[in-house]
Amino acid sequence: MTVLVLAADVDPTADAVAETLNHRDVPVFRCDTSWFPNRLALDAEMTEAGWRGVLRTERRAVALEGLRSVWYRSPTACAVPDGMS
Repeated sequence: MTVLVLAADVDPTADAVAETLNHRDVPVFRCDTSWFPNRLALDAEMTEAGWRGVLRTERRAVALEGLRSVWYRSPTACAVPDGMS
């Protein structure tokens, strides 16, 4: 099960936590919400069993069903491109 870390690109505390989790063999998926929708994609649906889908960057992906916890550490706001509703 993976820990989702939502934090700013430059965040030494989030870096240290992610590194510690990795050393303990806990998978970590770290991203910043400002990456959405240009560098971060979300394909999700709510089912009777809970959330189902994928969170994806250009290099990695994580199934929402595989998340064990989320650490929301002051990520930056989404940057929606001009012309996108």
